[in-house]
Amino acid sequence: MNIKTKFALATGILALVVACTPATPVGGTLGTAIVGEQVTTDALSLGYSQMNNVTDTKSYTYTCTSDTSDLSVGGVLSGGDIELTVSDGAGNLVINKTFSAVAGYTQILVAPAGDWNVNLDLDGTSGQIGVELNTRN
Repeated sequence: MNIKTKFALATGILALVVACTPATPVGGTLGTAIVGEQVTTDALSLGYSQMNNVTDTKSYTYTCTSDTSDLSVGGVLSGGDIELTVSDGAGNLVINKTFSAVAGYTQILVAPAGDWNVNLDLDGTSGQIGVELNTRN
């Protein structure tokens, strides 16, 4: 899969996440950002849009019932960056990646089944981004 195809896929995922998950205006350090968060067994979908210089940390527990999950990240950041860290239930690092500017990324993650910890560290972030994890069976 070439980079243009990956970016188109990731951007489509972002649009789906933002459109299909409950969008809730939130206060605090996320300001007027629109957040869509959906976390279920074997699926995690996060969408953040209308971010303006956001600095915050978001943490989630993702229950993966197999040892393999598909990660997709898409969006356009006009400032700052987002660091994504995923670790398995034993605390072993599965992925640590920082996204800035245009984010179009897919990867297959492999770790023991169980509860995975997902952390997003936003550092002066402006723009929009979507993150999805889906268990492979």
